[in-house]
Amino acid sequence: MTAPKMQYVYLGSSGLKVSRVILGAMSFGSPQWQPWVLDSSAALPILKHAYDSGINTWDTADVYSHGESERIENEVDKMIVGRVEEVAKKHGVNMATIATAWSIKKGDIPIIGLSSKERVDEAVKSSNFELSDEDAAYLEEPYLPKTVSGFDPHVTWRSVGRL
Repeated sequence: MTAPKMQYVYLGSSGLKVSRVILGAMSFGSPQWQPWVLDSSAALPILKHAYDSGINTWDTADVYSHGESERIENEVDKMIVGRVEEVAKKHGVNMATIATAWSIKKGDIPIIGLSSKERVDEAVKSSNFELSDEDAAYLEEPYLPKTVSGFDPHVTWRSVGRL
């Protein structure tokens, strides 16, 4: 039996599609705040499973568990940054090279802020670095993308203000 697919709806007139179910992160944080709150070791697998199940919209606020809820979500980002640093050291390149190569390997076309001629040169060099499947899998394993799916290019950003 296959798992049911998440359904998506448009967010107002923005052109953004969000999951019909929104993950509420109030229950993630520190049980010291409320006894029913899950700590990071229990929350992170739930966040990953929710994303893998198609839930692309999360509700969080700095008042949930005194900000601990948002900190837990950021733990994944910190873990990935650490892994990017490890892979960069392994190959003797900078972290931007690994991030660029990872993005390209996934089929994306990265938009890179380039504030100097040196950064332009680094970006060009980075675009030629090929990340191995093994390294990509290592980076991908804890990753919880924060993308918005279903953007409708026919709707302008001005419509976001009309939500």
